[in-house]
Amino acid sequence: FSPDRLHLASGSVDHTIQLWDLRSGVSIIKLEGHSDQVNTIAFSPEGLCLASCSDDQTVQLWDPMSGTSITTLEGHFHPVLELAFSLDGGTLISQSKKETFIWDLTSQPSHCLSPVVTPRLFVDMTQLFWYHQDQWIQVLQDGHARWICYIPPCHQPSTNIVVLIQQTYSQVVVGCDDGHMIILAVPHHLFSQYLSEEPV
Repeated sequence: FSPDRLHLASGSVDHTIQLWDLRSGVSIIKLEGHSDQVNTIAFSPEGLCLASCSDDQTVQLWDPMSGTSITTLEGHFHPVLELAFSLDGGTLISQSKKETFIWDLTSQPSHCLSPVVTPRLFVDMTQLFWYHQDQWIQVLQDGHARWICYIPPCHQPSTNIVVLIQQTYSQVVVGCDDGHMIILAVPHHLFSQYLSEEPV
């Protein structure tokens, strides 16, 4: 959905993206540029940019009003499955099964901020939290991955991370193979620090 909730973008196995007017239910723009199926789409927070990722191993940025391509972000070695903007719209994170890229969209041209990291696919792409294979829940802040909480091997996460953003803190929830749920309250001003050696 667009931030103003007036439009919806959909991606398809036919390699295209359609922008829909939710009031009329009519497709108003068709975006073409990917060479394989489109997996995920995200609007920037202000709604002025639309990002899409595809099995063609690229991320594309679009102007949703005109339907024109802004740029193509390349570097993934596998189909790109998920993506999301940071809350300020200046950073984009994209993820395949093997790598995650963090893109700086404020520079011209946009470039990858960090080397490839290899998280497990337990990610809340909306708020840029993820569970890394080294057993830390991490969050993206200022273009850098911050370690938030260590998860002991006995509590192996088995579900996607779910995040609820509040004014001064975020609630992070993840289910585990052993039947437990881990619930974290993460104060925003502590994002750059180690918060806990054990699950809360």
